[in-house]
This record gives sequence, C-alpha cells and structure tokens, in this order.
Amino acid sequence: MENLLVKIADCINKYAVLVEANVPEQMEEYRTVEGTEIKVCMSKVLHIAVKRMYGKYANGQEWKIFQKDVEKAVASLSRKDKRLTERIHNEKLTAKDCERIIKKASYNLISLPLAR
Repeated sequence: MENLLVKIADCINKYAVLVEANVPEQMEEYRTVEGTEIKVCMSKVLHIAVKRMYGKYANGQEWKIFQKDVEKAVASLSRKDKRLTERIHNEKLTAKDCERIIKKASYNLISLPLAR
C-alpha cells in the first residue's frame, strides 16, 4: 500500500486538534524477530507529536510508528471491516479509521483524540 503512511498522516492532521503527524523522507531502522534472529531493515515511519498537553500526554511527546506495523494493523482490521482497504485506496479514511489503525499499530498504547 504505497503512500499509506502519508494518507494516515493527512487524515490525522485533518481531524486532530492536539497532535500533528508527518512522514519524513528519511527511512529508519526497523527490527523484527525471524526465528531466532533479529533482522534489521529500513522502513518509512509515521511521526506523531503532541502539540498541546492532553490527559497523560505532555506537549512535545512524540511517537514513531513503522510502516510494517501500520500494514499489519490495516490487514488485521480489514478482516473485520472489508471496506477499510477501499477507503484507503479512495483516500476517504475517516477519523475513526485513523484512530483504530493507530491504536492497533501501536499495540494499544496510543489513543488519538480525533474530532469528527
């Protein structure tokens, strides 16, 4: 899914009040376990930064979510929501879609407060 991270960043920036997202051109190291080995590869990364403090998240706090984790989250969510992939391809992601993708890709650590 080419440009998936950019589409999600655009969606977050469209609906978010307290956070902002971007996808730098520079790729970063991504580590994964395969069998008994740790593999290192380069990956695009979605950066999310808190603009204004909310809840337990301080101003300036940042998260990085790797493309592989986002792709896994989308694949998992698409099994239950067959139209998710269609909305991604048609650039019609909803705030709820983005919230669910980020929550799943971050292993339930990040809950984005997106306006609707």
